Amino acid sequence: MVRAQVRRVSTRAGRMLSSLPSSALRPAAPISLRVGENKKTNRTQPEQGADAIVQFRTRVQRATLAAARRYRPGPFAGPISQFLPSREWLNSGFAPLAWRALAQSAEEHFGPAGCTGAQMLREPYAQVFAQLFSQRCQHLAERPRNKF
Repeated sequence: MVRAQVRRVSTRAGRMLSSLPSSALRPAAPISLRVGENKKTNRTQPEQGADAIVQFRTRVQRATLAAARRYRPGPFAGPISQFLPSREWLNSGFAPLAWRALAQSAEEHFGPAGCTGAQMLREPYAQVFAQLFSQRCQHLAERPRNKF
């Protein structure tokens, strides 16, 4: 069940990422830098590709926030793995350990000290979380089926 869900999410994410131009996979420059670059090169309009990327990111952000507002957690009959920015985040006010009460078991994985929720999926932290996630998936794949 968990493996199937991981495969579905990975496949869908892969399709989404492969449909984007390669420039979309690089960190975006802040708008102020892009405006400054436009002035330097006497361009008055941002590049078409950059505009599409900004629009895509905005739609994803809005959809994510809307889904988070609607979500009401309920009991889960399996284990959960939480990937938290850092140990300091336990005192962030988001009560991340409250999820433990809903699951059969829970396991937390922490990023480096000083990492925040806004930074955890950006470089240099993205590699750390990709490795933690891969290790957890490998561990789950090696477990006997139907046993948590």
